[in-house]
Amino acid sequence: MDAIAEHAHRVSYHAVTRYVQRILGVEIACDDAMNPRAVAKAHCAAAGTTMEKVRADILTPAVLAAALAGLTNVNTPRMRLVIHAGIVATICSPRRKSNHRMQVRTDKEYRTRQSRFNRRMRHA
Repeated sequence: MDAIAEHAHRVSYHAVTRYVQRILGVEIACDDAMNPRAVAKAHCAAAGTTMEKVRADILTPAVLAAALAGLTNVNTPRMRLVIHAGIVATICSPRRKSNHRMQVRTDKEYRTRQSRFNRRMRHA
C-alpha cells in the first residue's frame, strides 16, 4: 500500500464534493440534509469516477507533505486547497496572477503626479 492510499482519510468529503464541482465542473442538486459522504459519492458517480480516484487526484505527494508539515493553504496550478488540522477541508479555484504592467501616462497625469511628489518631499 503506497503512502497516498494510507493517508486518503486526510481528504474530507466536503473537499471531494468541491473538487468535483469546481475542478471537474460536475454539479448535481443535493438535499442539504444529506450526509456529506452521500453527497460526495453522488457527485463522484455523476462525474463518472470513484471517491478513491478523486482523493488520489487531490492528495498528491506535495499536498500530503504540506498537510503533514502543518501548512494551511496550498496553491497549485489546478486548484487552491485549504487544510485544517492536517486534513484537506475544501478546494477552491486557482488564484490568478494579476498582470501589473507599467502604465503609459499622459503629460498632464505625469505633471500632476510629479507636483504631488514634490509637495510631499518639501513637507517631509
